[in-house]
Parts: sequence; structure tokens; C-alpha cells
Amino acid sequence: MWIPVPGPIPADMGMGIPVPKPIPVGIGMGIPESFGGGMVSISPVCHASTGHSLIHHFSDSSSSNSSRGELTVRSMAGRLRSVFPLLHRTLTSDAKKAFVYPTFANAEFSRNYATTSPAKEQKVKVPVAMYGVSGNYASALYIAAVKANALDKVESELLVLIEASKRSPMFSQFMKDLSVTADIRVKAINDICAQAKFDDITKNFMAVLAEYGRLGHIERIAQRFSELTMAHRGEVKATVTAVIALPPEEEKELKETLQDILGQGKKVKLEQKIDPSILGGLVVEFQQKVFDMSIKTRALQMERFLRQPVNLDGQ
Repeated sequence: MWIPVPGPIPADMGMGIPVPKPIPVGIGMGIPESFGGGMVSISPVCHASTGHSLIHHFSDSSSSNSSRGELTVRSMAGRLRSVFPLLHRTLTSDAKKAFVYPTFANAEFSRNYATTSPAKEQKVKVPVAMYGVSGNYASALYIAAVKANALDKVESELLVLIEASKRSPMFSQFMKDLSVTADIRVKAINDICAQAKFDDITKNFMAVLAEYGRLGHIERIAQRFSELTMAHRGEVKATVTAVIALPPEEEKELKETLQDILGQGKKVKLEQKIDPSILGGLVVEFQQKVFDMSIKTRALQMERFLRQPVNLDGQ
């Protein structure tokens, strides 16, 4: 989608540094002209089934490293299978307690930026208590989106804006620069959201952030909002960290193990992270617990054991 960024916006983006026109701001966003009236291209990567914007990270490695990695994973397969029952016992101890969420009673702000009619006020409770600036904004946005039946659309539009901010350093700077006056920020955000055909909930919410200088919090707000939408859909996030990506059969077995812990009514949303520093093994984060089976942790434990003084008095 092509989004015209409105003028007048100072060529120096409010930083007080004269910049000749045109400003090449197309870095990562396909903006062919100056920021003061150019075109911003936001091209989110959409999931085939949900339409949500997804951010994928790829890392290249040599074929030799890849081959060694595959051999490592295959050699670990048997060990991982033996670990899953232990993981199940450890995480099952108080699994049910993790889903007793208190309600957030005061999530709506005094300013009504939503578009719902006050005639039929729908009572909405957030599924997870949120605190702090980002938590309060995320909770208010969740309530407004649920009332407007636009939860998925608002979530995907937030991800589009986050991706755009990551791709364009200048757009990111604009979001964070409080020296830009509030009226310019609001006008820019309104025009961007209008041209992108964002939902009114998203448009009004972003206008509130722009007016009160909170655009720089958008990434954290989006993260907290995603937590709320996952809880709304009955999804529970689990993160597994490994040296390389798990093969499909191991990923499936781990997901089934975690799903077994959750039982009916909840769905595991498994996210993989690559971290060579753990040296091998797995680190599973699930239901506010961390199950560390990494070689790095075991090596540190062994090191601490070997450094303990030896008591020779008993000999």
C-alpha cells in the first residue's frame, strides 16, 4: 500500500538540522521522494490464513555449518525425547494457576477515542491485567477493538506500523521525536492511517498517541496488545531457544508435550529463537517458567561444582 506522508513537515524532521531537499528517506520503505510530500510504501508480510503482518528474521550460514548443525540435531533427537517427560512433570505442577487472570477494572481512558455508540455500552474486561504506560494504552485499545469487533484488524495494522518503523530510520525517528509539534504529528498520522485505510479504531488510537507524545511507545504497546489478543483467542506463547532451528518432528513433539500440559481450551503458539551462545540443548520458556536444558548452563554448573573447596578432614 502506498501512503503519502503529509506536509508541511520540516525537512530536518524537527531536529533543527538543515537538510537539503529531496531527503532520501526510501531506506527500507520504498519512499521515492522527500519526506515532505513523498510516498511511503508499507509492504507487510501477511500470513496466508490470518492476514496478520509477520516479521521474519533469516540468518545465512555456510553449507558446512548447516551440515554440522543437522548432524547435531539428529544426534540430539533421542536425548530430547527422553527430556520431554521431565519437562511435562516440571511444568504441570501449577499449570492451572497460570491462567487465573485478574481483570483490569479501569482500562478506559477519560478521552473516548473509540467510535462505538454510547447508547449501547458493551462491557469488556481485558483477559490479562496490564500496568504501566504501555499496559494502560494496550488495555484501552483492546477494549475499543473488541467493542468494534475489529480485534484482528487492529492487531495486523499495528504490526504494519511496527514493521514500517523498523524499515525506515527516518520514520522511526519521526515517531520518537518530541520536538515535532503535536499538530504536525497528529496530521501526519491521520493522513498515513487514512491512506492505508486503517480501521477507525487504529486511526483514532494513533492520533491519541501522537497528540500526547506517546508514538515512541508504539512497539511496546503493540507487544502488550498482542499478549491480550493471544489470551482472548486462548493462545499461550511458548518460546524454545536452540543453537539451530529444531527439525519439524522435534518441534511437533515439543508442541504436543506443551499442549498436553495445557489441556483442552488452550492452544500453544510455539516460537523458536536461535542463540548459538547456549552451545547446545534447549531452553524452554512457558507459563512464566524457564526450563533450561542448555549445555551452557550445565557447563556453568559443573564449573561451580569443580571450584568448590575439597574437604579433606574426613580422610
